[in-house]
Amino acid sequence: MESRSWSTGGIALEPPPDATEEFKIQTNIYSAQFGKTAGSTMNLVTKSGTNQFHGDAYEFFRNDKLDARNFFAVNQLNPLTGQEIPGSARPEFRRNNYGGTLGGPIQKDKTFFFAYYDGLRQIQGLSFPDAVPTAAERSGNFSSALTGQTINLCGAGGPPC
Repeated sequence: MESRSWSTGGIALEPPPDATEEFKIQTNIYSAQFGKTAGSTMNLVTKSGTNQFHGDAYEFFRNDKLDARNFFAVNQLNPLTGQEIPGSARPEFRRNNYGGTLGGPIQKDKTFFFAYYDGLRQIQGLSFPDAVPTAAERSGNFSSALTGQTINLCGAGGPPC
């Protein structure tokens, strides 16, 4: 659950789908009780307890072993052998979104409870497809980047800049 105070003075709750009973989006003229919002307002009702115990548990996961490789990412080279390191083009990624709900009676036909939990664990590596500078570039010699050609940055046939 995440809550934020917005500039309009409201509190936003983000319950998991399993804890949502109903929602309503109002996009036209609505009551003044919704304050200073323009455009739309979303009302959300969470579930409540009943005379029967009920609940559920869930997990949504993503894994780098199941994801496709970034088109621009290439396998890294072993600096000693020059061979590609298999699987190094796909950075580590593990995302587990899990939780559960539980509801039921405290006192039959009078008092009920409903609770939910939503957790997120994420490990994410990054892929930076960069070029490694040559030994000459590391020592400050960038002459290999010079082509001997000049271009007019103002466009072809235009005045000199």
